Amino acid sequence: MHPSEELHPIQVAGYARMSPSKKHRVFLNLMNGIRELKIVGLRAQHPEWSEVELRRELARIVRNGRT
Repeated sequence: MHPSEELHPIQVAGYARMSPSKKHRVFLNLMNGIRELKIVGLRAQHPEWSEVELRRELARIVRNGRT
């Protein structure tokens, strides 16, 4: 299935009109949101970890391609 088949046609048209820089900003915002959600999950699993430890684990996960 093509990704555009999962979107409403109005969404597809909106993304098609976006400039490359706007698409890049949307992508970066999405990635930042995903990272923050992962931090929330890690914090729930390891409440004793410091912010530095959480960010270090996030970097390790991203580097190794884990979810």
